[in-house]
Amino acid sequence: MMTWTLEKYNKDHSPAIKNLIREDEFVRRDILGCLEEFPEYAMIVRSDGFIAAICVYTGISEKTSFTLYVHPDYRSQGIGSLLLSSLEKEMAEKGVKEIVCDYKVDDSIRGFLSRKGYEKWFRSRHMIFSGTLLSPQNPSVSAYVDSDYLHVQKIFSESFHRMRLHVGISSTLSAPSEEERSYFLKHAEDIFVLRDNSEIVAVAMVEGNEIDKIAVAVDEQGKGYGKTLLAYTVGTLLHRGFSEVTLWVVDGNPARMLYEHFGFRMHRLHEFVQKKL
Repeated sequence: MMTWTLEKYNKDHSPAIKNLIREDEFVRRDILGCLEEFPEYAMIVRSDGFIAAICVYTGISEKTSFTLYVHPDYRSQGIGSLLLSSLEKEMAEKGVKEIVCDYKVDDSIRGFLSRKGYEKWFRSRHMIFSGTLLSPQNPSVSAYVDSDYLHVQKIFSESFHRMRLHVGISSTLSAPSEEERSYFLKHAEDIFVLRDNSEIVAVAMVEGNEIDKIAVAVDEQGKGYGKTLLAYTVGTLLHRGFSEVTLWVVDGNPARMLYEHFGFRMHRLHEFVQKKL
């Protein structure tokens, strides 16, 4: 019988982790990305030099997320429970109050997390566009500048608050912050602002080939601004050299109809769960 040991991750483990995850490229990219950004918050389980599992959480805040992966040959041996309990203990010691995670809908994973005290939060669809569009040209869309911050923050806050309430997710309006303002300015080339008569009516934010956020001002919805900005954003990402564009849409969000009409197709259905520590 193998004896498993729990260790903190270090970058020397990286080659083994790249070889560990083979059957799910989506999960592989997610974990490798998290390890690149948050290496100090990762743990591994191994025996005799062989790594069987990895987990990583995304930094210290009151509410944070984690990703956990166990090689299929070593599941149902208590390794996931060992990793998760150790992860939760460390997060609680560092001041985390609530944990969230998501997974491709699967009864066995749902059962495991339910037994560990995780409750369903919502479901969201990962969607992919892989068609072609003309090069983006729209004089009404401009790059973000720092003076746009309060207008952009208001649009994101109010539109996503309204969407969450619509689908039955508890929500409060987010407040402006200097941290967010600095982040937006740092990533200004990835924020697209749509104006009508100099007024900001819609905003999109991208990360790589993913549309991270796209929103229309609450009092301007239903006028075609979302479709206009979506076309511009997708066209821009394709023009940047990406072969496909992705986004997430919460189940019940009416925007899903727009995305499907535009040509986005569902890739994965994920369930999001949460637990208070």
